[in-house]
Amino acid sequence: MTTRIGIIGAGDLGRTVAALLQDDEEFAIAGFYDDKEASRGVKAVDGLPLLGPISEVALAVAFDEALIAIGYRHLEFRLALFERLRTAAVPFATFIHPSAFVHRTARIAAGAILFPRCVVDAGASVGATSLLNTGCVIAHDSHIGPGNFLGPGVLMAGLVRTGSRCFIGAGTVVKDNVCLEDDCSTGAGAVVVGNVAARTLVAGVPARAMKRWSSAV
Repeated sequence: MTTRIGIIGAGDLGRTVAALLQDDEEFAIAGFYDDKEASRGVKAVDGLPLLGPISEVALAVAFDEALIAIGYRHLEFRLALFERLRTAAVPFATFIHPSAFVHRTARIAAGAILFPRCVVDAGASVGATSLLNTGCVIAHDSHIGPGNFLGPGVLMAGLVRTGSRCFIGAGTVVKDNVCLEDDCSTGAGAVVVGNVAARTLVAGVPARAMKRWSSAV
């Protein structure tokens, strides 16, 4: 029996998630929810129904489970939306692409999305609504917090921990036993060899602090 998925977000990321879901016979796509497209009167995106604005997701009548596919520029909104919808009893899927590898002792939370060729090793975990783009590797006993967004090709060694709403840029390498606190970011290709403070952008090889901000972004 297939699970009908309502995809929240009909932009580039939502359309990509829809394409990947079609690689897995376990899922069927009910359609998209998107404020911008709904306000324009759009009826379909890539041939799939536009079911309405995000405010209608809580009705949960057109799908079995939901996935949030809103991009990395809106991490705080993504996680807050997930928490609000869970409170409203909206069920969330966990999507692991068929080409990904997840060890039997790893834990993948509700709403998480793993793109093709991701690896989540023994004892590792991925938090609610976190997204791992193509080819990410999460080594043993590392823990990805809720609402994270990892770009393509991120490599995290063992015993790494991230907080909530972190954006890890494409090709970032994180040394073992490193902690990345809430709302931090890394530039593409960064090599992170030490802890990263909350609300800090690091970049370079080795990565150094480039910018700090006072609140979640």
